[in-house]
Amino acid sequence: MPEMKGTDFLNQVRKQYPETIRMMLTAHTDIAIAVEAINNGAIFQFINKPWVNHDFRCMVKQAFEQYDENWKQTHYSKAFNNSFEAILVVEKAGRVRSVNNAFSLITGFAEQEIIARELPLFKNDGKLVGHEFFVEKLATIDNWSGQIELLCNSGQESFVWLAVTVVKNSMNEITDYIYTFIDS
Repeated sequence: MPEMKGTDFLNQVRKQYPETIRMMLTAHTDIAIAVEAINNGAIFQFINKPWVNHDFRCMVKQAFEQYDENWKQTHYSKAFNNSFEAILVVEKAGRVRSVNNAFSLITGFAEQEIIARELPLFKNDGKLVGHEFFVEKLATIDNWSGQIELLCNSGQESFVWLAVTVVKNSMNEITDYIYTFIDS
């Protein structure tokens, strides 16, 4: 490009349209330029000319997939944080991975008080129950729901309708459990 370096152009595109997935095609094999572009977050792929058509198509497909993944992350994060339902993500081992704002409002637990902590936050028939209680319920199904007592940070107990959903990876292995409930 005669007026400016490609990396400068892609940096401007990134600033004006940060959601775009940028790819750099070049006839130059200057590694310093590639490193600069990647380090500045300006590009997704660095492609040397000439390219193999099949490989180029795969890279473009990957760029579209990355765009879709970024879109999901942004929108799902907004849904997670702005939901009126309390959401608690618990890793397979039973430690809390994340909570949303509604969780903190309903339970009185600040995020930093609950992250990496193990349950129990619930009672069933007057007895404390931890993550194992729900793992047993979900041994053969992917969703469970029912009324259960919630233990709040203030010591107050209240009944909530709790739904617990199993999250599995592409190999069908359990990775997390998502707990959702609403203050009744």
